[in-house]
Amino acid sequence: MAKVELTPTIGRMSGKAGDLIVRCINGEYYVVKPPFRRKDPTENQVEHRKRFSKALRYAARATREGSPKREAYVDAAEREGRQPKNVAVSDWFHPPEIEDVDFSEYHGRAGDKIVICLVNEARVHSVRLTISEPDGNTIERGHAVRTAKLEWTYTATEDLPGDDATFTISVRDLPGNVTEESMAENLENFGDLPEDAEVAAAVEA
Repeated sequence: MAKVELTPTIGRMSGKAGDLIVRCINGEYYVVKPPFRRKDPTENQVEHRKRFSKALRYAARATREGSPKREAYVDAAEREGRQPKNVAVSDWFHPPEIEDVDFSEYHGRAGDKIVICLVNEARVHSVRLTISEPDGNTIERGHAVRTAKLEWTYTATEDLPGDDATFTISVRDLPGNVTEESMAENLENFGDLPEDAEVAAAVEA
């Protein structure tokens, strides 16, 4: 803010001159820039601010002492060199990802295993798999068990009645985001049964 020295010729002045404003403060005149007026936020900006506020509230609850989710975020923060609350905020914004589904140990029989590989699996709450017939009739449904880093394993409880089936995987993370993926498969895509399994199948038949 620049001070203005008035001459007898000018006498007094006020108002706006170009991009500048002249103000009289306690009898002294100053030249100032007009105040910056922010544009109204767009609908997308308003929505993002609301979502960010929800993420902050979730992070505060999830990382406070006594929260059952706290340990997962503290462990993840230590590995990633971040603060637990920052990890929780990021987790709220990003749904879980299914990286790969391994059917190499599945041949359509009870006891066969399906391995589900995830991204950021440390913050996943549950993994559920539904096996259905092509017409949509559910054959079985259950939860996979975490068996290794980034891996969850589902053990089938029923034999497939045919060669075709739809496998639907539903992954829920700690904030409650859900990612679901379905794939229609044929048993021929999974390879041959192990030799001992073929013998057992022949005996049962």
